[in-house]
Amino acid sequence: MSFRALFDHVQGISLHVKRNDIRDKIVELTGVDKIAFVRSGLDTSICRGYWITPQNRDHPSVMMHLFDTEEQKVRGAEAMNKLLAEFLSSSSPKVPFSPQFASEIDSFWQALAVLCPQTFRERFRKELDQGKTDHYGIALKLRIPEAYVPRLFEDRFDEWLSSKGCI
Repeated sequence: MSFRALFDHVQGISLHVKRNDIRDKIVELTGVDKIAFVRSGLDTSICRGYWITPQNRDHPSVMMHLFDTEEQKVRGAEAMNKLLAEFLSSSSPKVPFSPQFASEIDSFWQALAVLCPQTFRERFRKELDQGKTDHYGIALKLRIPEAYVPRLFEDRFDEWLSSKGCI
């Protein structure tokens, strides 16, 4: 089971990647019985909902975490509290990160990579460079929060994609 297979799958999808298509492919790749999308009541400009699986009753936000290694999984309240403390100290994070914190970073990059297929990301980068669009325009096209758009064009995102064999 690898994220790379999901990344390859979305490359053939249109600009508007559908949650159900991602969900169905993740179910196929991971072998989980079911993933459900739950409207969370959260601020939809930040999070439109989250995914849950029957195997994860303690912590329901798991879509990309299904690609976590055993070492990266957060098991129990104490581990979750440690992870939250690491988030809170992220203004001066300890390096190296804990496996759980590194998983959060990976999950964020994975979500961006599937919500913006590579061909569109390259096109948007050119349009930005030429002044033909802005972050808000890209956010509208991708249907993601505008705050995430700059992350698509960071060198570290390219480095991360390269480290996963995606580009």
